[in-house]
Amino acid sequence: MEIRRIASVRFAMGASSYQRYRAVTLAENVSQETVVHILERQPELTGVDIQTGTLRRYADSLYFAPIIGYTGPISSEELEAAREQGWVYDASEQVGKTGIEQAMESTLRGRPGRETFYVDSVGRVTQVLNSEEPAAGEDVWLTIDAQLQETIYHLLEQKLAGILLSNLVPEKDEGSDEWSIDDRDVILAVIENQVLDTAAFGEADAGAEERRLYAAFQGVRERHLGSLEQILGTAMGQLPEDMQRTAAYIPDMLEEAGYVTGSPGEEEARSWQRGEMSLGEYLRLGIRDEWIAPAGEEDGYATLSEAWQDMQETIRALLPEDAGFEKLLYRTARDTGEASGRDVCMALFEQGVLPSRGSLPQRSGCGGWGGAPGGAALRHFSGCVGRGAGGNAPDGGGQ
Repeated sequence: MEIRRIASVRFAMGASSYQRYRAVTLAENVSQETVVHILERQPELTGVDIQTGTLRRYADSLYFAPIIGYTGPISSEELEAAREQGWVYDASEQVGKTGIEQAMESTLRGRPGRETFYVDSVGRVTQVLNSEEPAAGEDVWLTIDAQLQETIYHLLEQKLAGILLSNLVPEKDEGSDEWSIDDRDVILAVIENQVLDTAAFGEADAGAEERRLYAAFQGVRERHLGSLEQILGTAMGQLPEDMQRTAAYIPDMLEEAGYVTGSPGEEEARSWQRGEMSLGEYLRLGIRDEWIAPAGEEDGYATLSEAWQDMQETIRALLPEDAGFEKLLYRTARDTGEASGRDVCMALFEQGVLPSRGSLPQRSGCGGWGGAPGGAALRHFSGCVGRGAGGNAPDGGGQ
């Protein structure tokens, strides 16, 4: 993740042509110790400064998120639309993306502060010409019944749990038209929705099942990273299915990091989608046609060969640290059977996501508390994906 952040900073600096008077954010949410450390050494850290900002805090966001919405960095499309309507926005501003945040954006946003100043050749402010203090936005009062909203949320949660439970099967019938969920779907959902803390799998105090999952993940990870040359050089349609997923994911990763700034022509896009083109050919095409930004730090001219070499090094640096790639690898481990339903089920016990029998009300089995949807789902899940687990669950649960 650190490598990815550094690459993103370098890209942002390159986008501004390394102009010293254009600020680039190096880190956010830094500790007080970091603030003090930087302020004490400002004479040595030329051009580096600390700026304070604001953060949204949503009370009971679990229940009200769909109504309140959220904020995020303004997109180029939103920036253009705002300017067409006469609103003054900076490209680095946060705006409402959904819900009340978006609908009441003009009321909530207030007015940003402005400052005009001179800087010297190394970016230090030498004279402030004028400044304007920021103004806070207005308050918006809602008539939401908080208790009713929370109650409805839990009712819907139980209803959805019941629907999922009724469609859980030990194994899907590929010839059936009926919608169903098997243990492979459950494994993927548990990993991708961060029900399990995958970061804890490699810790020194990890449990046996966590270590088993970590070993499976590392095996898939090493296989894919070791096959990167093949992934880059082989036509998409000729790659094994799991490596096709990695090849398809890498452009998305590069886009998130800021390197992909456009899209290929229709003919090239069709060739890529049909699997006729390799990932390397696709990326070199983007660099050549300038809808993929070069990855090198040089401000001067680079040949296509040099730019492609820089891009390969960037991919090799970003991919091992990428959270989305990690989820993709767990999905591969699920599909290949290297991560089993039993492993995931037992890891849920080890991390305390599922309670051990000793912490449940005294009912039979693992999760049989009054017929609640969660209890029924737990019984089915344990039976479905924990085949052969027997008494391996904490305190003998899991049967």
